[in-house]
Parts: sequence; structure tokens; C-alpha cells
Amino acid sequence: MSQDNVELVRGLYAEWEKGHFWSAELYAPDVEWHWSSAARALRGGRASYKGLAEIGAAVREWVSEWGWWSITAEKLIDAGDRVVVLTTIRASLKDGRGEVHDRGADVITLRDGQIVGIEIFDTPEEALEAAGLPG
Repeated sequence: MSQDNVELVRGLYAEWEKGHFWSAELYAPDVEWHWSSAARALRGGRASYKGLAEIGAAVREWVSEWGWWSITAEKLIDAGDRVVVLTTIRASLKDGRGEVHDRGADVITLRDGQIVGIEIFDTPEEALEAAGLPG
């Protein structure tokens, strides 16, 4: 099952890389999304969101702030019901107000073939620790 989880998450990031940030069928209705401190500093707002409606609105708001934004999954690490994703993020705020080129990491939690949790971390070490893996 965990390899299936890795492949589902690989597909999710492939869609994100194309700019398709919301595929509701991949998420459980009670999905939770937790933003890192750096992401909150960039976008403001709450630390976490729950449910498809809240998360969909937060993602649309996030994307609307950027002239362009992309995330690439550089490495996916199987952690059972979780997948740790080491990422590269490139973005430019609207109106040339600044650019981002950074590395981060996410922990995606899955249940019954659906995403039930996304945690965005500022560093790979934080994500690995959260998933109970050695750094």
C-alpha cells in the first residue's frame, strides 16, 4: 500500500507542477492542511485549514498572490501511511514585488487511497522528524 501512496503523491505533485493546484477527488472530505511558519509569513492567514471548502479557498487565495508559482517534487520518501516530499519552490509575486527560490518539504498523510493531511515544513529536516524518519 505504501508504494501506492508514493505514486498517488507523485501524481499530485505532477499536477501541481502544471499549475493544477486543486483536484478534490484526491482528498478525503475531512482533509487537514497545516502551513509552515514561513508560508504563513508570506501569505498571512491561519496556520491550518480543515475540509475541502476551507482548503480550496485558501489555495485559491494563495495562488492569487503570485504572478507565477511552481513546486517540484525532487524526492519522495515512503513513510508508510505518509510520504515525505522534498521540494523546490520557485515563484514571483504579482507586480514584481519579489521572487522566491527555496527548498522545503511536505508530509502527506494518506488513508484508503485519499489524502487526509498535508503539512508544509520550512526544511527537510523538520519534515523528516515529523514523519519519524532519520534526518
